[in-house]
Amino acid sequence: MENLKKRNEETEEVVQLWRNDALRLGNKRGSINVRTTEGRTSTRSRLMGTPEETRRLRAELLDIHERRKCDLTELDLLKQKKTDAEVKCVEAELELARLREQMGKLSTEQAGCSTPREADTHLKEKMDEAARSGFRSERKGRVKMTYGRVPRPNGIAKKENDKFLLLQDERKRLKGLKKSGLEELCREEGLQYRTTDATSEELAQLYMTRMFGDEGARQQETGSERSRGKEAAIDASTTVVEEVPPDSA
Repeated sequence: MENLKKRNEETEEVVQLWRNDALRLGNKRGSINVRTTEGRTSTRSRLMGTPEETRRLRAELLDIHERRKCDLTELDLLKQKKTDAEVKCVEAELELARLREQMGKLSTEQAGCSTPREADTHLKEKMDEAARSGFRSERKGRVKMTYGRVPRPNGIAKKENDKFLLLQDERKRLKGLKKSGLEELCREEGLQYRTTDATSEELAQLYMTRMFGDEGARQQETGSERSRGKEAAIDASTTVVEEVPPDSA
């Protein structure tokens, strides 16, 4: 550094001597501009440092570069984790929707498959709903005067309609079964199989008695007694004409 300073001072002294000689009076070059025009040159500063400082700065730059590289790597990992989490969330939602659909199908299938007793229970609910809604025509809102649907008090009509519908449905259902199915039901109920129609009617009456108590059975017995009474009256009113042989002369 001292050598550079000395060399710089010597250079400045030489420059000053040349400048004084150029500006001397009577010199031909006295009118010459020996100064540098402003704005045509740019100063360039050069940092002069020791090798130790250079190594230290280089180490700091390398450290900063490594830290930045680690930060970028960590940022990429976080982005990848976020993407994986979003993908897993979407897959979980799709799986949940698929399981809900399967549960809905299973519940529908289980509701469709029912035992005879469960079917009777559902039939009772349907009959109650039909009784609450009433049998009315769509045009004028009047009660249809068909057989078995004559106007009666609400409670009586509901009971009669329930019994009638239950008997009709049970007869259809039981007549649709095969002989083996009827025999199995007879064994469960402790009955003896006869014919398809007779066994179906007997089972239907048994189910009606179980649903409505002894009232339905009594009503059926009363109806059968009335029918037997009518037949007896018809037989009694029938006049029997006997042929009388003519008297012999």
